[in-house]
Amino acid sequence: GLGRFEEARQQYRAALALDPSAHDAATALGALLVAQGRVEEGEATLRQVLAVAPEWVEAQYALGNLLARQQRFAAAMESYLQVVALDPAHVPARTHLGNCLLVTGRFAEAIAVYEEVLRQRPGESTAVRNLALAREALRGGADAGP
Repeated sequence: GLGRFEEARQQYRAALALDPSAHDAATALGALLVAQGRVEEGEATLRQVLAVAPEWVEAQYALGNLLARQQRFAAAMESYLQVVALDPAHVPARTHLGNCLLVTGRFAEAIAVYEEVLRQRPGESTAVRNLALAREALRGGADAGP
């Protein structure tokens, strides 16, 4: 319940008090705040981590997911591109990037991203399904969406 969330939040804050560079604790705190519905506070926490540790892939990925859930696709794509630049083998970020491209009508770009996902992880189900949707949409098919 909420008591466990509050306890976890206090533990993350205590870890950060002991070591302000504990980016893993700060990233987990940001994700926890988002899970509690404290989205603005969670986003601010993730952005604070990235201000001091822009190479922290986990925070960048969590921020991208948060932004995508809010349908802030352009900003989400920026986060996912950062993740992929830092960690080219990060299949989830690449897949989510493809999803953002797909829902914003950038079908050719989505196809290229999904093809790269499938080169890295053959048979990845979301990429297989959404690649077919993107190809259909590019041919002028019906409404596309993951």
